[in-house]
Amino acid sequence: MRKRVIGVTCYLVFLAIGLLFGPVGSMPIAGFRVIMLLIGTIILWVTEAIPSPVVGFLFMVLVPAMGIQTFTDACAAFFNSSVLFVLASYGVAVALLKTNLLKRCLKHLLKSCGRSPDKTIYAFSLSTAILSSICSDIPSVLLFNGLAMDFLGVLGEKPGRSSYGRALLLSITFAALIGGIATPAGSAINIMALQILENQTGFTCSFLLWSVFGIPSALLLTLASCWVCTKIHRSAEFEKDAIDILNEIVDIPEKLDRQEKGVAIVIVIMLVGWISTTWLPQINIAMVSVAGMIILMFPGVDLLTWKEYQEGTSWNSVLSMGGVMVIASAVSSTGVAVWLVEEAMVVIDFSALPLFLLFLIVAVFVGLMHIPVPAGPALMGVVVLPCITISEAVGIDPVLLTMTCAMLGSCAIMPFDPVVLITYGEGYYSIKDQVKCGVPILLAWSALIAAVMSIASFVI
Repeated sequence: MRKRVIGVTCYLVFLAIGLLFGPVGSMPIAGFRVIMLLIGTIILWVTEAIPSPVVGFLFMVLVPAMGIQTFTDACAAFFNSSVLFVLASYGVAVALLKTNLLKRCLKHLLKSCGRSPDKTIYAFSLSTAILSSICSDIPSVLLFNGLAMDFLGVLGEKPGRSSYGRALLLSITFAALIGGIATPAGSAINIMALQILENQTGFTCSFLLWSVFGIPSALLLTLASCWVCTKIHRSAEFEKDAIDILNEIVDIPEKLDRQEKGVAIVIVIMLVGWISTTWLPQINIAMVSVAGMIILMFPGVDLLTWKEYQEGTSWNSVLSMGGVMVIASAVSSTGVAVWLVEEAMVVIDFSALPLFLLFLIVAVFVGLMHIPVPAGPALMGVVVLPCITISEAVGIDPVLLTMTCAMLGSCAIMPFDPVVLITYGEGYYSIKDQVKCGVPILLAWSALIAAVMSIASFVI
């Protein structure tokens, strides 16, 4: 309760500063007010003083009240293609989780693991990353966290005392976060960043172009994160084969059933549609996702019911994303992001930096910013606009820094992110355990993305 009171008090202080005092130097008055409002909003997010979706609604009400933007513009920003994408992705995820498709993938990978605990961690992580590449991170980690807990139960592992349990759950967590960078459809963070980019510049990044750089990056980072977790938390060999343990906890029929075949066909159709957006500008990723969800509910198809969809959708995430878009719209309309970058360039000459170093600085900064702003979409609302301005000042394609922001926006080295909280709540690892693995993973993540974006600068 005390934390919430402090959060609201700090929010009111910054709100008062925005209303009663003027800006510094040449900063526009509307920009000064939106910055004060944004700082207060971040404090509300961090302290969880009020529910995250309500924070967005509060911002939407105060923006016109403070003369920053009209209420009509704020409402228009709230509902956009990013929100539609998230709504659709939950539907596809719910339908997919009803099947054994991902369990079959895990079973196939575990066949070659024998009694090696490290190999089983790689199998769980790769399966998690594959699912996370085409749907939201939360359903991905929920599925494989459940399987992992059953797996640990058969082995007799205990929370807080199992080195293998720590390595397994940490690896699954990082794999879910990393898998989301493989394609634009892998995370709401990606769609949010691209939406802000398109609103601000009129440019975007095609599904195919993103995937060309995202899929290899996700694969390498998943393998690297597994390596880090297994080296820090070493485990003894199992007494039985991993595949035998899986067979004890799940019963997977030999042949695909109707649900599995139907969902697989719809996902393939969606993949074709997503890739087609590269050459068909009249459709986009969100439209294809919504169409896929609708097909799942068609009469005669019936792979997903409306009740299942309602129960499986995280309405908090959907509403929070709408609120973040209102924030991004307000920051953009005031021009304050441009002002901040211009002031920063007085101290740092971004144009003089080698491209790799520029990408690395942005990557590490965004990764560290995930600590005070643990909600990925909210983080995009804070960092993407200044990076677009830096891109224009340096003379590089804004897609590059936008992708850098999105790809590091999923990097969580503390258990404040909603994805991390799912596995952290099982009690197998501590904050110290996550930081111990998270710091080297953050550095590897940042360095790899900086290198990939440097290479991409010759293509984009």
